[in-house]
Amino acid sequence: VSDKSGGFNNKLIITCLRSGLNRPFRVLQKPERAAIRALRASSSGRYLLIMFRDAPVEVWAMTKNPIMLRSLALPFTVLEWTLPAAPRPSQNASKQSPT
Repeated sequence: VSDKSGGFNNKLIITCLRSGLNRPFRVLQKPERAAIRALRASSSGRYLLIMFRDAPVEVWAMTKNPIMLRSLALPFTVLEWTLPAAPRPSQNASKQSPT
């Protein structure tokens, strides 16, 4: 919390587990009106969800240079990452016609 402006200084740092290098992530110049409430990474590690107290949720793609994909102003209380269902192979593809 910043005493001067009354906002929050939310700072996140990404650590590369292979090299041990730390890199600031989501660094804003101005204090924000909401504090970070929770972080949740997808099971693959490709996405990061940042939940704020009384503010929209941010979904990030954790690429070499992280990209914010979406800001969602929905009331979340619980979050679980799920993978999309794998498409079933069609039966027509498994049958081969004689030539």
